[in-house]
Amino acid sequence: MNRDLNSERRRAYRGLAAVLVLSFGLNLFPLWWGLPALNAWAFDEIRPAAVLEGLEKRFADGWSGPYPPFHYYLLGTLFWPVVWAEESGLLELDPLGQTTLLYLLGRFLSVLLATATVYLVYRCARLLGDRPTAVLSALVAATIPPFVFQAKTINLEAPYLFWFMLSVFFLLRAVERHRLRDYLGFAAAATLAICTKDQAFAFYVLVPILLWLDLHRHSRSDPGFDQPRWRTLFDQRLVASALLAVVLFALVQNFLFNFEGFRRHLWLITHRSPSLFKVYEPTIRGYGALTFQSLRHLAFALGLPLALAGFWGAATALRHPRQNGRLLVLLGLGLSYYLFFVMVIRHNYVRFLLPIALILSFFAARSLIGVWNSSRLPRVVTVLLVGGILLHALLRALSVDLLMHRDGRYRIEGWVAANVAADEDAVAVGRQNLLPRGLEIVPWSRVRQRGAGYFNKRGVDYLVLSTEDLTSRRRREFYALLSGGELGFELVLRYRGDPPLNLLDTDGIYTNLKYLDPEIEVYRRSHDSPGQ
Repeated sequence: MNRDLNSERRRAYRGLAAVLVLSFGLNLFPLWWGLPALNAWAFDEIRPAAVLEGLEKRFADGWSGPYPPFHYYLLGTLFWPVVWAEESGLLELDPLGQTTLLYLLGRFLSVLLATATVYLVYRCARLLGDRPTAVLSALVAATIPPFVFQAKTINLEAPYLFWFMLSVFFLLRAVERHRLRDYLGFAAAATLAICTKDQAFAFYVLVPILLWLDLHRHSRSDPGFDQPRWRTLFDQRLVASALLAVVLFALVQNFLFNFEGFRRHLWLITHRSPSLFKVYEPTIRGYGALTFQSLRHLAFALGLPLALAGFWGAATALRHPRQNGRLLVLLGLGLSYYLFFVMVIRHNYVRFLLPIALILSFFAARSLIGVWNSSRLPRVVTVLLVGGILLHALLRALSVDLLMHRDGRYRIEGWVAANVAADEDAVAVGRQNLLPRGLEIVPWSRVRQRGAGYFNKRGVDYLVLSTEDLTSRRRREFYALLSGGELGFELVLRYRGDPPLNLLDTDGIYTNLKYLDPEIEVYRRSHDSPGQ
């Protein structure tokens, strides 16, 4: 018996090691996407310059950013040796070289945190079930395409998902044994998740009530315990963890030396940012449309087969609540997040639902293990079905890396270098995140201010834009004039990269993955246009 147990444990550890190596590889490649650059291609990526500005102010004296400060602190700690080496004369870098190095360091930190998140998925699943299901849960999480993408940027998804999953680990242990150290671990991890990305607070709105009621239930099993439920609110585990959360939040937000910065950030997320969302109306029909879009996003994130497996696993757990109490804790976290964040802002991107996708990975793995162990299906059917679903998930994850590696903007940059003379004026119009490097960027706001004929009046020889950037009526009107030849330009090159694999259908999906490898068009001033 012990020999069989040790054999099972060794197989599980080998499987986990393989999953972590796979996850690290998927997350790491290609870390250099869009680099070298002063501003990289990923949307919402924290710019190294913003971190350096925080370092100069010691993240105090009114410093604030669009996000909470904790990951800025981690990045600042990582960047400081580079700054010190330059100031000491040990390292000589021009601005482009310095920024590129800092981008790589910041992205590598995301790689490490994302891979650690996959490990935490295993640890959480191990608390909930057997080793094979835990390994499979980690594999499902490691192959979620938006997760793989965010893992190689300095966006905040990778770090806040790490802290969130660490809080889930401590929460599951807390409701199992109700030890003080698990309560404190949960409080600390949850606070750091919120101090990394504000929206994480929505996961924890209902958790204090859960812990209070479950702690009272647990305490009633002790001989001689006889106190009303309200007295349990003053249990040292609840009080100590609440105090830790409050103190840690105040320390991380730097109330003592930067309360003004905290106030500015609070104003930003409560007044300015909400105006950017709220796409759906606060009606039954509006919330229904929001929920439908959210389900589409989850199906995109996991892939339809794994999403269906996850939904089926969740429904199965709900049918047997007594046997699946801690699994229902996970569903409760997802429900709390959806109620207190997604339904409040009335909009979502795929990245907003990544934590729910991670939660569903537990249920998807349970469903697949159930199919694998089924005695009703022939073995060849279970192997082909489960193997096919997992292969599909892996190929979707690889699609992200290949889209980034074969991004068509690299070829456009080479074409411009080979075909545009040094005395010719070549510019790009639109958002920098969608355009090749090395060109002057003319924002859409300037086009609106100076008119569609601005480029011809200026004498521009080559004009570059992305057709993925035509997201408003005015932009489409400009494009119609440009592509129709009415602005004096003719199309000379249209290109999108040619990755050998792309299983990501982003039609109707709100995700930054649709901006990987955008279609680029290059226009040249016609010989018969004015000024020639």
